[in-house]
Amino acid sequence: MSEACDFARVGISTLQIEYFVRERFAFYRVEPSFTKVKNYQYYTCLSVNDVVVHGVPSAYILNDQDILGIDIGVYLEGFHTDMSWSKLIKKDGQKKDRYINQEEFLKAGAKSLQLAIGQAMPGKRIGDISRMIQTSVEGFGFNVVKQLVGHAVGKNLHEYPQIPGILTKNIDQTEEISAGMTLAIEIIYTMGKPDIVYKNNDGWSIATKDKSLSGLFEATVAVVDDGNKVLTPFTQLLNT
Repeated sequence: MSEACDFARVGISTLQIEYFVRERFAFYRVEPSFTKVKNYQYYTCLSVNDVVVHGVPSAYILNDQDILGIDIGVYLEGFHTDMSWSKLIKKDGQKKDRYINQEEFLKAGAKSLQLAIGQAMPGKRIGDISRMIQTSVEGFGFNVVKQLVGHAVGKNLHEYPQIPGILTKNIDQTEEISAGMTLAIEIIYTMGKPDIVYKNNDGWSIATKDKSLSGLFEATVAVVDDGNKVLTPFTQLLNT
């Protein structure tokens, strides 16, 4: 993920990023998770601006001020991980104040992910994660996409339980978190309204209905006896 974020810049197509990631998979001798999803042939999902999730790599050339969501799943020794990160594409030589709104938007998503991970520990419930996501994102003045969710992950890419980004019922009615669970916690949010639609007729890309900017942050987290361990660490990405 760190290498893909470094590679993504003005003038690069999302398909070029896909090919770059394929090379890195071969170098690290791991398999892609996403090609194991029926009818999906790419190693990545690359979502630009109003595309929230499942953006299909294409000839689209990244421009100054684009927001790019990079989603990568790795399959190794029978287990999956799932990770996403959103990067603001900047042109060299531009003034910092040109990017203030987008940078604040992305900082909100990264911070919300950190806070949500803090709820993934034994004795807590899935609803604690959902409430933290919703409280944090809305506290920054943005909206969670209600129809899309995080999920458990392991021998399958998508496993039970789902992890909504909003609290949909009493916390006591949600699943209890216990040691041994592995969760893909996702922050899926927008600058504008949270309503979404399919885009481009490709069967995959989901975008904001009002064409507002979206962000995506995700980490795979293992719950252990005394808390949790982030299996897809992202410290090096926080200043991307």
